[in-house]
Amino acid sequence: MASCLSCMARERKTTMKTTDQIIEGLSKSLEPFGFLQIKISKYPTWINSTIQNGIEIRPNGIKTFKLEMGERNYEAETEAITKKAINEVFYKKEETKKEPEKKEELKSETLPAVKKEVIGILPDFFTEELMIKWKALPGIKRLLDVQHTPEHQVYQVKVGFDQGKDIMTSYVKANYMITEANYVFLFDWNYEVTEVSISETGVSVRGVFIGNLDGKTMKKSSVGYQERNKKMDAQQATKAALTDAIKKALSYMGFNRDVYGGEI
Repeated sequence: MASCLSCMARERKTTMKTTDQIIEGLSKSLEPFGFLQIKISKYPTWINSTIQNGIEIRPNGIKTFKLEMGERNYEAETEAITKKAINEVFYKKEETKKEPEKKEELKSETLPAVKKEVIGILPDFFTEELMIKWKALPGIKRLLDVQHTPEHQVYQVKVGFDQGKDIMTSYVKANYMITEANYVFLFDWNYEVTEVSISETGVSVRGVFIGNLDGKTMKKSSVGYQERNKKMDAQQATKAALTDAIKKALSYMGFNRDVYGGEI
């Protein structure tokens, strides 16, 4: 890391600066791209919560990763805004201006959200500063925030086939909905399982979601289901069915209403 940082210091003619000062300067340069420094590694690390991309400074160079269920996937494809940030901040390369529409689209998705610190920034790692700020918001405001789903968090899955065409439907990944629940209920929630039914073809889980919103208890019953196949044992299917039950309970409370209400 020292060699990498000293190299950058020479390029910027700041050889008298300390490592902390260099990192602070990099943090300021990365902020317009949506990256905020966070201490989750022994290496200097920045996270863009909107696109779940991260940048690490390693001794042998710069490493990128994607957050998936709270884990860092270093093999995942790097988003365009991350590549742009690395080129302009670390290598001082100006991006070619051949696709102005795309550049404007990236700008609108990331910069306003970071500068305003509004909903849309839902990191896997909540800082004390964000927790204090979000706790000051009325619970109903946080609940209304999650009714609209950021476009990059909406996925498509094939659910059937009709007249030579695939039938597709929109969905939101479980890890993002759970992050939304942590935001709305400030981690004060759980799911009580009341019944598990396991068969050769599938597993169903019945239970109640319980969340505390501004001192008031919210409850919502739901049932989740997961089909079984040769690659999925009963334990894996039960875990997937529980996740499905939690997602259904959240959707009943208005989470991602635009997706599960058929607007998208």
